[in-house]
Amino acid sequence: MKKTIRDLKIPNILFWGILRRPKSNADRIHRSFVIYFWKNSKGIKVRIKGLMLFLLSPLAITRRINKQVSELGKKARALAGKSILRQWLEQFYLAYFYSITPKTYYLQEFYLADGLARARNYVNRDAMKQGVYVLIKEYLSSQPSNPKTPPLSDKLSVSQFLLQNELMAIPVLLVVNENGSFLDNQNNPTDKLPQADMFCKPRNSKGGKDAEVWYWLSDDSYKNPLGEVLSSQELKQRFINYAHKHSSYIIQPLVLPHPDLQDFRIHATPSLRIISYLKGTEVKIDSVRFKFSLDNNSVVDNTHAGGVSVPIDLDTGEMTTAVESRLTGMNARWDRHELLNGPIKGRKLPYMDETIDLVKRAHTLFPSDIIIGWDVVISKEGPIIIEGNNQPDSTFPQRAYLMPYGCKEIGQVIADYAEKAITEMYQ
Repeated sequence: MKKTIRDLKIPNILFWGILRRPKSNADRIHRSFVIYFWKNSKGIKVRIKGLMLFLLSPLAITRRINKQVSELGKKARALAGKSILRQWLEQFYLAYFYSITPKTYYLQEFYLADGLARARNYVNRDAMKQGVYVLIKEYLSSQPSNPKTPPLSDKLSVSQFLLQNELMAIPVLLVVNENGSFLDNQNNPTDKLPQADMFCKPRNSKGGKDAEVWYWLSDDSYKNPLGEVLSSQELKQRFINYAHKHSSYIIQPLVLPHPDLQDFRIHATPSLRIISYLKGTEVKIDSVRFKFSLDNNSVVDNTHAGGVSVPIDLDTGEMTTAVESRLTGMNARWDRHELLNGPIKGRKLPYMDETIDLVKRAHTLFPSDIIIGWDVVISKEGPIIIEGNNQPDSTFPQRAYLMPYGCKEIGQVIADYAEKAITEMYQ
């Protein structure tokens, strides 16, 4: 197992997750994770270290609580009326028995009146990322009925696969290899960059790291949003450097948003994060979040890069209240643009039905991926898939809607698959 026990911020879930009798879908998910973790963590040293971290956890928890309470306790008291002492006790209870960190307590707004009830149904991000996603993927991939598909982490192969299946996806214009060679979309060597605006990113990385936008100028040079101008040759060398760093780098056309959404774009094209999941053979939609960036220096709208999420009402296709991704304060929701001073709540997304249909058809091509986080841009011509993620973050969907996975159908589906995988793989 690649991950080890030290990767968990609070290791208590590795003990209480197996000792506690499951009372919710969240408990079932965590229990499956714990079994998977210990089955794949070989050696007495890991087990001793886990026990020591568990026994010493009250000290680590206390330090974290004191830090968070000193920064946010008074603000939470003003909003929810909970005393500092009550917040402290609730944080210790959740951290010790559920491995919910004090930071998560404030990020998920568990200080609100319904906070403890939601917290007990909250699905731990570490449990999903470090075990459950991998467990279910291993199980489904072993089923003979499921065809092999390109890994969703390979942005080039997935783009080509979707286009081959006549689904709208952003094409790859150029691939820059680690050896410095450039290949076009027909896999032919080339020495020319596209004379077009480009969005460029590593082939396999996550989180928008080293993604760049370059605007083509008529004199065979390119300019980025920060005003830096490079010649074609200089830019090629820049891409080669990124390819050395990431093994491969891809260049795609820059897609602009639908005119109705243009006011959300500074330098980053706003997109949708759609979480789809398989219930049997049926593709269902758990959540849709509209994402945009208020950072003048950012070309990506990723939540972890400081982007803003707007939960979408699935029944009406309308935006609700925007949610800031960073824990900078307690009043992190608003109905209007913070910087652009435009309305958010109540705005209707164009091509909503077409977008949902596109995602559902795309997910049917990946039957070994129970959950996929799709990034989709709504352009003037309609929705276009940017990429899919087979380990989508669970923190911000639960925060944005103030609804934990354990209370939703997606939580039941995850728990069912995880338990089935544990039963069949480990008997």
